Amino acid sequence: MKDYKFFCFNGKAKFLYLSEGFENHDTARISYVTLDWKQAEFYCEDYKPFEDLPPKPVNFDKMIEIAELLSKDIPFLRVDFYEIIEKSILGNLLFAQVLGSQNLFRKNGIKN
Repeated sequence: MKDYKFFCFNGKAKFLYLSEGFENHDTARISYVTLDWKQAEFYCEDYKPFEDLPPKPVNFDKMIEIAELLSKDIPFLRVDFYEIIEKSILGNLLFAQVLGSQNLFRKNGIKN
C-alpha cells in the first residue's frame, strides 16, 4: 500500500512524500514529490527513493483539495492519505514532522 503525505503551509499543499513497503526497511521506499508528480530536489537519508515514480493516484487532485481545506489557517499540517480501490482514505493529521528533526538532503548532497 502506498502512503501519500502532503506537506501544507497556511492552507497550501507544497509537496508530498510518497512511501511504500514499510513492513521491511530494506525494501521500503520514500520519495519526496512535487505537485506536478516529479521527484523533488531533496530526499530523506533513511530510505531508498523510488527509482521511477508509480502512476499518480486516481484521486490526486481531490487529495490536494482536501489537504488544503483541512490545513486552512494552520501554519503547518501534514495530511496523510491512502488510496484503496481508487478511493482516497484520510489517514493522519500531523502538526509537526518528526518533531522537526528529520534530515533532508538535496540531490547535490547539501543538507537542508
